[in-house]
Amino acid sequence: MSMKRYGYAAVAAAALLTVSSLGMQANAESSTAIEISASVADACEFTANTVDLSFNEYTPGQATDLAAQGSVEVNCTVAATNVTFSAGNGNNGRNAGGNREMDNGGSGRLEYQLISEAGLFGDGGFDTPLVKDLVQNLNTIVIDGIVPGSQNPQGGNYTDSVLITMSF
Repeated sequence: MSMKRYGYAAVAAAALLTVSSLGMQANAESSTAIEISASVADACEFTANTVDLSFNEYTPGQATDLAAQGSVEVNCTVAATNVTFSAGNGNNGRNAGGNREMDNGGSGRLEYQLISEAGLFGDGGFDTPLVKDLVQNLNTIVIDGIVPGSQNPQGGNYTDSVLITMSF
């Protein structure tokens, strides 16, 4: 073989080696993972559909209790479990016996109680909060009231306002 032939062969081999190296060259690579998360809150709100608790006329000294019923409505975008409803003490507070009091704008007081399906309805102090599972869409929470008999209030119109709080 001639040197020329070896020269051509060496050049061809070098060219092939260069082309092969270019085609087989590996790129550097690195990977990492990211966490994906979301939080979806229970979404329940009171609606405007509240039925106030309004007692009929009370006769001073009457022996029987006077009863009435009211309600609040709650709309939930998803079902919610263990929702707690509590009732505050009212604008006029509580007496020594734990009853809430309506007043007549003066010194007159008329005792009353709120009752839910859990019993005497309150904030956990004198009474029990109501814990309830709510369905998606509308839920009605019934609140009963009693004006105990045997009271002797002054004449007049008696009122109070109680804050109902929902926690979930």
